Amino acid sequence: MPMDIKQMLIGLSATAIIMLSLFAPMLLLQPVMAQDPSEWYMTVSGVLDSDYYTLYPFENKSLTIGLSKFGELIDAVTKKGLEYEGVDPFASDPYVPEFEWSQGWVINITYAYGGWYRNVWAFALYSDSWGTGSIGGNWKRAPAADSTTVIGGRKYGGWSADGEVIGYVETDPLQVLYNGPRLFVALSRTTIYEDTAKQNPLVRLDLTFVFEKVKKYVIVFKDIKRLDNRKFSSDFQVEFSNRGEWDLGKVQTPRSYVHFFNDQPTCYHEGWHPYYPNNAYYDVVQIISYDTPGYVGFAAFWPSLISKYVEATTYITRRTMLTTLETYIAKFSGDGQRTVFQITAPHPAPIEYPRGDGVWSDEPMVFVNGKLQASLEKMPPEMPVEYPYIWFNQNDTVKFVNPPPSGKDNVWFVYKKHVHKVDMSVEPAVPYVIGEWDFDLPNKPNTQFRAVTVYGIVNKHDATDSPPKLDREVKYLLDEIFNPWDLNDAVHKDTSRYVKFVPGPLSSGAVIPLGEPLVTETWDAYCSFAERVILLPDRKLWKRETDYVLLDKDGNGAFDSIKLKTSVASGKTLKILYSTSNYWKRAEKLIFEFSAENSTELSDSDYKGWTDPLGVTHEVEVDNIQVRVVDYNNTVDFEESFEWALYGWEVDFKVFKESTYTCSWDYYEPMLKEGEYANVSLDLLDIHWSITAPETDVHIWELGFRATIDVAVSYNATTGIMNITAVVTLAPPVDYAPIDVLYSETIPGRYEWTIVGRDAHTVDSAGAALVTAAFKNKQVEIGLAGADMLDADVRMQMPYVMNKFGTGTTMADYKDAKGRAALRDDWCTTWPVASSNLIAVGGPIANLLAYYANDFTPALWGIGEYAASAWADKIIALSCWSKKTYASSEKTGYAVVATYKDLNGTVLFLIWGDWGRDTYYATKWFHEKGIYELQGYPDCVTAIILKIDYTKHEPAVSVVEKLGTISELILHPDP
Repeated sequence: MPMDIKQMLIGLSATAIIMLSLFAPMLLLQPVMAQDPSEWYMTVSGVLDSDYYTLYPFENKSLTIGLSKFGELIDAVTKKGLEYEGVDPFASDPYVPEFEWSQGWVINITYAYGGWYRNVWAFALYSDSWGTGSIGGNWKRAPAADSTTVIGGRKYGGWSADGEVIGYVETDPLQVLYNGPRLFVALSRTTIYEDTAKQNPLVRLDLTFVFEKVKKYVIVFKDIKRLDNRKFSSDFQVEFSNRGEWDLGKVQTPRSYVHFFNDQPTCYHEGWHPYYPNNAYYDVVQIISYDTPGYVGFAAFWPSLISKYVEATTYITRRTMLTTLETYIAKFSGDGQRTVFQITAPHPAPIEYPRGDGVWSDEPMVFVNGKLQASLEKMPPEMPVEYPYIWFNQNDTVKFVNPPPSGKDNVWFVYKKHVHKVDMSVEPAVPYVIGEWDFDLPNKPNTQFRAVTVYGIVNKHDATDSPPKLDREVKYLLDEIFNPWDLNDAVHKDTSRYVKFVPGPLSSGAVIPLGEPLVTETWDAYCSFAERVILLPDRKLWKRETDYVLLDKDGNGAFDSIKLKTSVASGKTLKILYSTSNYWKRAEKLIFEFSAENSTELSDSDYKGWTDPLGVTHEVEVDNIQVRVVDYNNTVDFEESFEWALYGWEVDFKVFKESTYTCSWDYYEPMLKEGEYANVSLDLLDIHWSITAPETDVHIWELGFRATIDVAVSYNATTGIMNITAVVTLAPPVDYAPIDVLYSETIPGRYEWTIVGRDAHTVDSAGAALVTAAFKNKQVEIGLAGADMLDADVRMQMPYVMNKFGTGTTMADYKDAKGRAALRDDWCTTWPVASSNLIAVGGPIANLLAYYANDFTPALWGIGEYAASAWADKIIALSCWSKKTYASSEKTGYAVVATYKDLNGTVLFLIWGDWGRDTYYATKWFHEKGIYELQGYPDCVTAIILKIDYTKHEPAVSVVEKLGTISELILHPDP
């Protein structure tokens, strides 16, 4: 029989007092912990400062990360955490005492087994901030998270209502899964058990650190997987949070300004997280340094947090630092008669949180005398309860069918409360930041929850705290993660890239004409195709508005030139990389005027013509307008007006290059208008719209008008002279049809390059032909074809796109000392390479361009020298919830279709297979079917993995993975 809950709590309190007295001398001595084993930790340095991204619009400075096997972003050996230019908010060595370093995670699990209440908690925070003895160490059981008798950076505990002290935690060695030239992936795996015998594991916590070494952030996938599927276990009510102190500065008390930005837009919504069917936004906290000015730290959390909390360390309690925020137990005393219990003040109101399968609810777990009760609608037949209840969420009321028995605080409602604090009580100060998710892990196989956190630091540009504004580089980096360039964008390719060299001397004010219309997107925004101007040979990147401005030289509404604000000396050259847009629209009205003097009839024609910035010629003719005054009062002078409205439209058609397409609308039924003095008839009106394409096809998406015919009649009774004027105005027909322009059109975008490996087999070249044909079928132009590397045999040479570092001709000569490949600037000064648009066919072993991209796509090849054995020589689904891998066999093949836009703005589109035949059949699928499927994909899919069944005469292709930067659309929870 279980002991009385009150007796149990008294016993635990007494135990805690005894332990406190035993450890009191130790608290006074503040013991120094034994040094942790060095293999528990690792430091990884970024490489942006030595890399080749001259077009990145911000500072080329590197981030260094330190991490522990427990999942904290701190390396106790190197004293590194999140280090940028000597500023390290998590391991601020030597400025902030090490025992004050706090960064990591906290978990709290509430459940029932055999009906009895149980709770297990754990945290890994590097230090519990109680003194020098608080640093690091292995897992320790503690009576409470904020215990001062058991101190250390990794603690756990737990208890059950039947008087049992429970809980146990174990962490595996840190696994480095991949360590390539620009990509580092490591796994911290912790298992939380119910007992020290490790017979009953509850959950496994996998923290996957994904660090692209040329980025100023690290992404951490946090996968919480339920392991306990015992029949008598209830659902798990889980809180999981990331938290830490941000010491962003080089002083002992580095103060900052801080603000939480809620519900930031992302395309990772429906389908990307089963717990968040419609509202998987992300939240981001921004920290602006004060005592060491010039830095901005940030942490982004996906999906949207249930609770967010930031407070100055001078105001936050140690208990708040070390425990989860939201779980609350409202306790009531039964009297044997009462059946209705309402959660009212001083108890906080319950809040909704995700329970799995897209369901959100605020219903509490209900315990009577420590035993779990069930609502009538959920009561399990194998676990009958004594006090079934009904939950009324309108007024936070529990109504029992049978009254709970008498007892002090014997009725418990366990639920989540609202915690939301987006600014510190006092600023500037040293912030402690907590982001917390709540969720249930139902008792069914393969139950898993994913949370994602992104940590980073940049130099300050335009971040402000009042009013709150995200720094523009922070926005750039977060958009790359949460709103990435994706496969949908890649197959709808709608811009073309060009390069132009202009030698000096050039004076300030000089105008340099370019193509039109120029892409005029925000210059330093992510995924912008904005221009880049570089001063050579200095290789200095010029900034728009500072060194030059865009100019509409022709005055047609499209920017077509740049105007210098900085002069260029003799011997210097401007290299200008720019994109032209393929889209144009016109909403401006067309007005035609006609008149007839001393006549009762008006009959005339007129036309207007223009060539728009895409080079498309339009001619609109109003032909055979015929207006008659059929009856009028000839005894008085009068002026009278009449109006007709006619409509016409045609949508979604093509005009092939150098041909003309004409749309015609003929209105020949007489239309009579009766006035006070005259009756007027519109007998005929023809409108012809001709479109002539330039040396490329044109797609007209919308063409339409509201033709307003305004007729004015004036009559002089003395002279008997009548004059008629007519004005025909063509305007968008938005009042009648869903068209708000006169026309909108596109010409094809372009991939400048299709690249195969110099040393690849013929199968890749055949595949490249299919890929380029697929794009041509979709009206996307292809510029040149070429190789990744130059062939040493002059008879076999053609354009190539990869930069050569060595003096030889092997693939190794096209990699630097760190194993990095890089793109050339341009080919023959006429075709851009870096910042252009490239298709690569063939995998990272056969094609150096695919090797370059391999560190940036969520479907990658496990290159043997960089991958752990479990990943080596396989296709890796990095953002898959179970990190599945794929390898081809005689009967089954696998291939990847992926895209990425790099820091130079280069668009890469990649198709490659595990084996050569997989590449071929993937390109065949893309040509026949895939390009059309991808254009209908939801946003954020950046890579797919194809499965090819060779047991059929015509190999069958299916999609087995749809991957984004942080999650997947085809969910694969761990088995």
